[in-house]
Amino acid sequence: MKKFMNFGVLTLLGMALTFGMTSCSDDDPDYSNVTPPTVELAKANISGMVTTIGGKPIAGAEVTAKLGNTTLSATTNADGEYTLEGLAENGTYTMTATASGKQSVTGSVTVNKGETAAWNTRLSNEATTVSVSQTEETSVEIVTETLENNEEAQVTTVTVIPAAAVEEGEEIIVTPVYSTDYVATKAATTKDFMVMGINISCSNPNAVLKAPIKLTFDLTDDVIAQIKPMKEVNGSWVEAEVTEEGEKVVFTVDAFTTYSLFINATLNQNASTEAISFVQAEYDNLYGASEMSVGTATYTYKMGSEIGQHSNLLGAYLAEILAQQMAGSTVKTVNGSYEINVTLPIGTALTLSGKQAVETTSIAAGSTTVSGKSYGKVSVTANTYNRQHNGGTN
Repeated sequence: MKKFMNFGVLTLLGMALTFGMTSCSDDDPDYSNVTPPTVELAKANISGMVTTIGGKPIAGAEVTAKLGNTTLSATTNADGEYTLEGLAENGTYTMTATASGKQSVTGSVTVNKGETAAWNTRLSNEATTVSVSQTEETSVEIVTETLENNEEAQVTTVTVIPAAAVEEGEEIIVTPVYSTDYVATKAATTKDFMVMGINISCSNPNAVLKAPIKLTFDLTDDVIAQIKPMKEVNGSWVEAEVTEEGEKVVFTVDAFTTYSLFINATLNQNASTEAISFVQAEYDNLYGASEMSVGTATYTYKMGSEIGQHSNLLGAYLAEILAQQMAGSTVKTVNGSYEINVTLPIGTALTLSGKQAVETTSIAAGSTTVSGKSYGKVSVTANTYNRQHNGGTN
């Protein structure tokens, strides 16, 4: 009798487990083909650095981006960095950077949803204003700004203003000029590139010079042979007549305009991309126990530009031209963020990938070449999928 009872208990227990397992299987959802959520493209950002000509950060600079009736602004931090976040409109934004004691700079950058565009700029020192004497000449000395550790490319300029060069009460304004003539083509380009210049103007825009001004650039013999003196006439550059006094190039300033030194060189550009790194690139809820919320993804990327070494004085000047083309010579690794804002049901997952545009540029004159690399736009891709690896990508 005891053996029969034991057998009956075991039989009933086995039947209960069988019914229980069947019941759970019937109630358990099929997570193998859950529809993955769609990740919307995040709003665009613009980020970058504002530095001096030498590459030192400018804190407190104001950066604005304008498109139509939309205007966004940001202030650079102690490292000269800024970010304009949440640009709702795709398109080309007009950018402006201003800072105390510096000349303002205007440019443009194109950005679309899902991207962080790069806009870096350098601000040079503001102009020097001179009260013109009616009885004696006045002189102004300006040393051109150069990249940090590239002081050999500095040029001392002296502007000598004769007595009564303008009417009494009018002032002469002497402004250092550094080219913003960016070459956008990726093909090899040979042309005259500005190294440095001086703009001579008057507080009275309608003033006419009553006597010529003497503008001197203090150079060296080996560089003078490479230099092409030019002046701006009606918006175009034309060759200017100069005299040489030892190792000095002397302009006779007979009109209010810009007088500059150019070097003929060949610029080469190559575009590529580099992968960016995410703090967390995968969110796996394929076999989770509940829904998973994914908010903001953080990644690292590079901001700015870097210039390689050069071996001679001509290379020092080419490095300055290259810095003008790449809008700087400072590079650093920074953090970025991308808004995901989705909920992953059980049975789904999300992966992130991203790339950054990189442009390698070289400039050559004669047998001297200098190269650099600038880091540009960042784009992020989010891919969602289920256990059968079907899903959407943004």
